[in-house]
Parts: sequence; C-alpha cells; structure tokens
Amino acid sequence: MKQLNRAKARNEPHKLTKRPLNIMKTTHTTAYTTRRLNSSVNGNPRYELLTPEGFIIGNTRPDSSIAYGEVPNNEGRGECTITVHETPSGRRYVESVELIKAA
Repeated sequence: MKQLNRAKARNEPHKLTKRPLNIMKTTHTTAYTTRRLNSSVNGNPRYELLTPEGFIIGNTRPDSSIAYGEVPNNEGRGECTITVHETPSGRRYVESVELIKAA
C-alpha cells in the first residue's frame, strides 16, 4: 500500500497497473458532434463526443450536469476546449466543454 501511495504522489506508474495513475488531457478541436447513448439508470441523458472526422473524444459521465447544458449547447458552434479525464482502465470521460470563439 505504501508503494502505491508513493507512486500516486509522484504521478508515476505502479508495478501492477503499468500506467500513470492520474491522466488528464485537454484537447482543442474546431467542432464536435454528439451521439446520444442510452440514458443512465436515473433517466439522465448521456452523450459520446466525436471529432468531425469521426474519432471518439470521450463520453459524458452518467448523471453528469454537462449533459444538460455544455455539451448539447456548444455542438457545432465553433472552436471548443474539451477537457477529458482518462481513468487507469482506459475509459475517457468529458469533464468540461468551453466555447473559445463562435463560428
């Protein structure tokens, strides 16, 4: 357990995971499109964000508030900064979407 805490403090891979423990990535894209996923257990919307070329940027978390405002409102409006959090298991979740300049 001490080794895991030390690795986490230095943000380096642990022997067992072979990946860095905290991965944050900010991506700039000119536009993005959304694809509606199945709703969460509580009935809240979920989206998958895609680049104009069709590459997956990430998904919104279940029961996330950005699925109501930031994601659908900024789709196709211009250049956005999208903050994506990647978990150690490889899942990519969209944390925020900020409009830089409108088209």
